[in-house]
Amino acid sequence: MTMEELNSRNGASELREFDLGYLSHSFRWSTGLVAYVSVEANNKVLGLETSDRRYRSARGAGVTMSEGAVRLAHGLAPVRLEMSLPGLGHYRVLVYDSEGVAFAVVSEENLRARYPPTRMPVGLVAWLTIFPPGEGGKIFPLTARR
Repeated sequence: MTMEELNSRNGASELREFDLGYLSHSFRWSTGLVAYVSVEANNKVLGLETSDRRYRSARGAGVTMSEGAVRLAHGLAPVRLEMSLPGLGHYRVLVYDSEGVAFAVVSEENLRARYPPTRMPVGLVAWLTIFPPGEGGKIFPLTARR
């Protein structure tokens, strides 16, 4: 899918401030949907992110679920990244590259969920990102496994 296709379906997007730790640029819509795009070709969508509770992974894990529930559904050995967003705090990203899904888990007490801006308890999924299986390294620094 291209950015033109997403913009025609969702309205105009805006370039989101480059997040520390991500390898790609991202665009955001007022609905909270985020698209990660290729640095080399800004038109190519690499993955989509949402904090909407209606969306779940193929194994049923999603926003507001606990980190433990995600690990039980998807496995105990994801690539684990500790990342920080300016003004929002720290979170832990559990990347299941072979499945094409990543879960951002709140890892700091004062972190607020991005959309809507409400307090999200520590240990719960704040948002999830989907991408083609095996291509998470285009969005996340998977070589920095922790």
